[in-house]
Amino acid sequence: MEEKMTPQKATRVGFVAADAQTKQFESGKKVTNVTILSGSGDNKQATYVRGWNAMSDRLRDIKTGEKWEFRGDLVTESKDGKKYDVLTAREAYPHVKKEIQGEVKHIADKKLGKTDMKNIMVVSSEMEGGREVSNVYNIELYGDKNIAKGKSIKVGDVISTKGHVRLYDYVKDGENKINRSFQNPMEIENHTTEKSKKVSKDLKPEVGKAAAKQPKVKPKGKGITM
Repeated sequence: MEEKMTPQKATRVGFVAADAQTKQFESGKKVTNVTILSGSGDNKQATYVRGWNAMSDRLRDIKTGEKWEFRGDLVTESKDGKKYDVLTAREAYPHVKKEIQGEVKHIADKKLGKTDMKNIMVVSSEMEGGREVSNVYNIELYGDKNIAKGKSIKVGDVISTKGHVRLYDYVKDGENKINRSFQNPMEIENHTTEKSKKVSKDLKPEVGKAAAKQPKVKPKGKGITM
């Protein structure tokens, strides 16, 4: 294969087409190759991801069907007259299918370049290692159609969502942390709104029934006239 362009910084997200393959060289260097597919139907695009040395170790256990995000240097290479997108990974993050429920703690409207984005921060109680912990999730909504899903959500609401959550490891103040982000999740349900609607709907007929059942009070004895 011959490179046909200067490497460009790029991000590719997709589903793994085949188990990762690792190769060790006599020099001690090693490389892991992963193929991911992005898009759907006729617009499906393949990207050939390479991870060298330390990144090779991170990628070596990736399995078919998993969803991953890769960031690095992208070039177009050619072989037998065909062109291929090849990305040398500098960063790699798994996207794990998950469903959560929690309380909304913060909402922010942002702009990334020319793209509008709404970020909803949710705290969810979960069991990890036999104990209950509170994990923070960011729900990132891009584009008018997805932002509309979060239009009625307010701080304090209890919501649930499901989709692929991106896991990003980082260190802050010497402590290992994980950033958990849903990007345009498949569903968002506002349980606070649904509950308030149900309570309001249920109360109305009860109030009417209570009023209808009120007995008429008849005055006892004779009235006093002056």
